Amino acid sequence: MGREIRRVPANWQHPKYIRETYSGYILCYKAMCQWSYDEAIESYKNQIEEFKEAYNLYKNGFIMFENHCVTIKDYCQKYIDKYLKPADKKFSAYEKCWLVMEHGLETGTLDIEYIFNIPKYPDPQRYMPTGEWYQLYETVSEGTPLSPPFETADQLIDWLSNNLDYRGTQWSREAATNILKVGFAVSLIVNNGEMYTPEQQHLIKEAQND
Repeated sequence: MGREIRRVPANWQHPKYIRETYSGYILCYKAMCQWSYDEAIESYKNQIEEFKEAYNLYKNGFIMFENHCVTIKDYCQKYIDKYLKPADKKFSAYEKCWLVMEHGLETGTLDIEYIFNIPKYPDPQRYMPTGEWYQLYETVSEGTPLSPPFETADQLIDWLSNNLDYRGTQWSREAATNILKVGFAVSLIVNNGEMYTPEQQHLIKEAQND
């Protein structure tokens, strides 16, 4: 996850919401995906089918662990052995896992909310429309803007190279041109021991040629 160029409607105003903080209330951008809501519905349907299959296994005393079907008893022990160490007992996750294991051994069941991420029906308010204008977004969340929207790519390049983006990052013209060309940049790339953030990733090819 990192940065991406989104195509947005003309003069797009990304929705905001009011968030309460220790110092008062502030207006924040709402994190939103940019892909088809219809696609989200199809994805939800597929997740439901996968959930039904996993739940049927669960009801019969089995569960999937690392792509293998194992008994609930084996699952509990494998989870403990793989992810937790005795030194971690001070952490609540360890204690919770032991409680879950004890419950599973005694009753042959586990808390379904603990085991499964139950699919949630997509909220249409989480999906933003597409258009012809250009705007820079962060994708660490589902997506919030880091620049104003612009009618042309060149206008966005000019803005990025002459202003700090909404996260306080200064983009060079070369970096801005590169992300407009590629369309996205990941949060961090390590190349030959050097770390490159999104606004530096255009330098990787240059470094490889040295």
